Amino acid sequence: MDALEIICTFEGRKLEAYPDPATGGAPWTIGWGSTRDRNGKPIKPGMKITAQEASALLERDLDEVFLQISADSGLKKLPQGCKEAIASLCYNIGFNAFKCSKCYKAVVNGNLEEVCRQWDWYKANGEFMRGLARRRVKELGLFLDSWK
Repeated sequence: MDALEIICTFEGRKLEAYPDPATGGAPWTIGWGSTRDRNGKPIKPGMKITAQEASALLERDLDEVFLQISADSGLKKLPQGCKEAIASLCYNIGFNAFKCSKCYKAVVNGNLEEVCRQWDWYKANGEFMRGLARRRVKELGLFLDSWK
């Protein structure tokens, strides 16, 4: 499994804009979890796209995450499977949130026990989200299976 498979499995594809589950509003999302349209503007209620546009947004957004991972001195030398797991996580929570986290520090320091404790983004607006928990299990499993 790679980042794309995890994202497609857990995001699902919606061709009409929908609200963030945590806020009930912004950021609005479309396609495979994109929060920006093809011009980089925020998704707005009522927007619709085609399946082809959804795929293009996913490719753009995932490419951006991989560029951030590749440019990060603490992450760029990780095995590819670890990068895939981190990319899926960052696609969902944002690279900056990950970079500022205890999980990032644990990854960079090679502390797998702490990585397992900190790979815990499974709540939305303070509430446990079963889908997020299942996604985190897949991501963390991929990360750990790939660690060398």
